[in-house]
Amino acid sequence: IIIMSNSVQLKHVLKVGNGHAFYGTQVTLGIISVIMCASIGVILMYVSYRAG
Repeated sequence: IIIMSNSVQLKHVLKVGNGHAFYGTQVTLGIISVIMCASIGVILMYVSYRAG
């Protein structure tokens, strides 16, 4: 669920464009957040596979 909210927020920031004061920061943090969520999901699947 959190990856969906992060991607929706990132999509909104990209639609608004450079007019926003913290555009670069929001895009960077949004991308990092989506990558981290995906990485954690993959790691958790790997751990559950190894445990089970």
